[in-house]
Amino acid sequence: EDKKVAVPRNKILAIIRSLFNFFPIHRIFHSMELSFIIFISWLFSIEAEMLQIITLAAAITVVGHLVAILSSSRLRG
Repeated sequence: EDKKVAVPRNKILAIIRSLFNFFPIHRIFHSMELSFIIFISWLFSIEAEMLQIITLAAAITVVGHLVAILSSSRLRG
């Protein structure tokens, strides 16, 4: 597969993708990272706030994946 196909044509999407490559919020949904986050939030008694943050991160991740899929040149071709 050609690597040029995976690069977004839209400059704004390319910038957003590079930001999320630098700060990958989708990794908090991996089992070990989520376990650490839950343990730390329990340790500091901030379970409700952490649940809100994780829910917001999930929403951002879902919207981001949807935009990436719908704007993909692989979908067109």
